[in-house]
Amino acid sequence: MAVLQISMGTADTVTYLTADSPATFHYSADHFCDNFDEYYMILIGFKNGSLTRENVMNSCAGSWEKFNEMLSKTPPGNNGNIGIYFDKKEIQPVVRGIFRFNENNEQVESFTPEIEVRAVLESQFLARLMYAKLCGLQIGPKSRVIATGGASANPAILQIIADIFNTTVYITDVPNSAALGACYRAKHAMMPEGTPYSEIVKNLPEPVCACKHTPGLEKVYMPMMERYRKLEEKISAM
Repeated sequence: MAVLQISMGTADTVTYLTADSPATFHYSADHFCDNFDEYYMILIGFKNGSLTRENVMNSCAGSWEKFNEMLSKTPPGNNGNIGIYFDKKEIQPVVRGIFRFNENNEQVESFTPEIEVRAVLESQFLARLMYAKLCGLQIGPKSRVIATGGASANPAILQIIADIFNTTVYITDVPNSAALGACYRAKHAMMPEGTPYSEIVKNLPEPVCACKHTPGLEKVYMPMMERYRKLEEKISAM
């Protein structure tokens, strides 16, 4: 069962465990460590995260409430429109700029605000899934995403994640979760050798289910992810 953490802040990160050796990856993960029994911990970072989403919100909607309302006016898959939003030079690919493509993969100058709102979310999380799959991620029926960071308070964003990753999304009420995780790791380091990490975190509150994926949308998003991959290659060659 794959358990992923998607942290949504100024930059986004995707973190998970895999039994596959990084030597087999089709992409070089930003960070990995092998101090877990039989597993590697993978972290993939994306420079354009919440600030990019907020820029689109400000220019198209003016508020997150309006943003979510506009999002509901377009269907999953955005009628074939894909936007790629790199306000800052991205880590992968090393590209800066905003690129919009219609359903025929033709570059266009602009989208309507409703299309723009959905495009920024779908492209970001298609990219998160694509790079994670290149680094050994396998999504199964019992997989789940744990969403953290400021954007995890937005149920519309969580639903996009659930539908693209084709799994259930959980959230936690623990504030400053990164700092808390560091404290648990420090405590583990101070325990007698051989103490399982599960013993350290056994009293951590369980995440709460925030939303489930919409059945059937994998037929929309898996082909769309392949289109996104090819469009990334296209802009990388510009």
